[in-house]
Amino acid sequence: MNSSTQKIEQLENDRLTINELIQQNMDSITELKQRLQTQQIERDTLIIDNKDNFQRKAQIELELQDLQSETAQRDRKRNDLKIELDKYDRLIRESEQQLTKIIPEYDVIRRQEEQKTAQRDLAEEKRKELFAKRGRGNQFNSKEDRDKWIRLELKSLTKAIEDKREQMQRLKTDLENETTKSREIEEQLRQIVDNGTEQRSHMDNVNTRVRDFRQKKSDIAAQKTELARKETQLHIQLSQTRDELRKNQDSLRSVTNKGAAFGTDALNRLIRQFQDENRHPDIVNGYYGTLIENLECDPAFYTAVEVIAGNRLNYHVVESDLVATRLVKEFNHARQRGEIHFLPLNVLDILPNNLPKIAGASPLIDQLQWTPRAEKAVRHVFNRIMLCEDFNAATRTARQYDVDCVTLDGDQVQRKGALTGGFIDKKISKLELQRSIKHLKATLAQYEHEYEKLRSEMTNLDNEYNNILTELQREDMKSKKNWDNYEQMKSDAKHLQSELDRIITHRPGKERQLNTLVATIEQFCAKEESLKSEVGSDLVSQLTVEEQATVDRLNDTIDQITQELKQIIRRRVEVRTQKNLFLNFFFLFLLARR
Repeated sequence: MNSSTQKIEQLENDRLTINELIQQNMDSITELKQRLQTQQIERDTLIIDNKDNFQRKAQIELELQDLQSETAQRDRKRNDLKIELDKYDRLIRESEQQLTKIIPEYDVIRRQEEQKTAQRDLAEEKRKELFAKRGRGNQFNSKEDRDKWIRLELKSLTKAIEDKREQMQRLKTDLENETTKSREIEEQLRQIVDNGTEQRSHMDNVNTRVRDFRQKKSDIAAQKTELARKETQLHIQLSQTRDELRKNQDSLRSVTNKGAAFGTDALNRLIRQFQDENRHPDIVNGYYGTLIENLECDPAFYTAVEVIAGNRLNYHVVESDLVATRLVKEFNHARQRGEIHFLPLNVLDILPNNLPKIAGASPLIDQLQWTPRAEKAVRHVFNRIMLCEDFNAATRTARQYDVDCVTLDGDQVQRKGALTGGFIDKKISKLELQRSIKHLKATLAQYEHEYEKLRSEMTNLDNEYNNILTELQREDMKSKKNWDNYEQMKSDAKHLQSELDRIITHRPGKERQLNTLVATIEQFCAKEESLKSEVGSDLVSQLTVEEQATVDRLNDTIDQITQELKQIIRRRVEVRTQKNLFLNFFFLFLLARR
């Protein structure tokens, strides 16, 4: 009989062990299914990302090949153009050197020609006046008529000289003003060149910052895409964890007394309402949750703990009976459904736990872990409860030591002699469900923390992205403004250069005009002097010996100057031909080709 009993007990222990292993495997399978589902979602996401990345990679490789080919062609063409540019730069330098020699020589020759022409014209004018004096002996009948005519001629000549001098003064003033203006224009052009260099440097700095901002913008966009992918995965994990938590809570509610379940839900809603409204902080701080939420133990002892505690697992642990009374009042005032039971810590009785060491038995409370604030409630329920290895040991211990006993299978032997036992379905355990709920709540809190952290990172990235967009728009506006200023400076420089070129182009003509006026005034003055010397003199039809000698000298001077002018003109034509040749070659060919 004893052998059969031992075999039955052994089989029962093996069954319990197997059931525990099955339950553990079922939990592991459930967890693995969740992980597998998450991994499948991640795998699908990664497959899509990899597909997009491969397509993008292929596109970038094609673009890279095209760019490398274009770059090689541009490099070859740049080298060819550089060689050709060096050639034209050399030709331009040689042409500039030739022009530097020819243009001053041409200007010197032209001035010599003008001076010689003025000297010749003056000599011819003097000779003409001497011939005119000889002719006036036949032109007038008397000296008085001649003097009258001379006075009229002198009057007209004086007016002409004054007009010419006024023209000469205006030309001098214009030339002086143009000289001053050309200097001012050259100074303005130098300032524009300096400002243009500074503006260009500023534009380069702005463009560098724009490139940096655009690179940061691209980097942040890539980070946002990665965070969005993580957010999607985390959102899926949150949804799965909430669903699993809801299932476990529903399962725990289904094996709990309906009234107690409704009461617990209603009381939790009431506590959350107090917290949200910041009301009754003493009640909120004095409520510690249900007993099952405040203790833990090894899964092997679940059945024994649940049998001993019974419905007290759903009792609410509070700081004092005053907190319990106020909660009941608020519960009834809010017309909440369900029943609530309390374990006020200040009024609980705790049985002494001074038990001796017993073979085959140990205090059940030694197998429990609890929160420090609920220790009194746990000891109130589990003190002086012995956990025995079998029913016989429980019966013997209860009778010998006057304590309540319980086995791992949930059979009870009370110290007063009552025996309680029977089949208990270990597949459904409140403590196991509570352990899963606690684990899922911790996991959910971790996911929510990670989600909030992720959202905070995304918000920071969005703010940084928006700031970069703002800075980029500001720098783009600066770049556009700088470019407009640079173009305006180029336009101003072009206008000033055109004005300077116009002054330089027209200055030689005005200088020639001024030289012509000077020569004309000299001729008029010589004529005036000749007429003045003739007034009052005798009326003659022949020149004096001195005047004839003067005419001969003037003829010799005119002939000599004419010969010199021919040589100067011939040299000027040659130099002008060379100058025009180099200018045409320089401007129409070299600069255009360069």
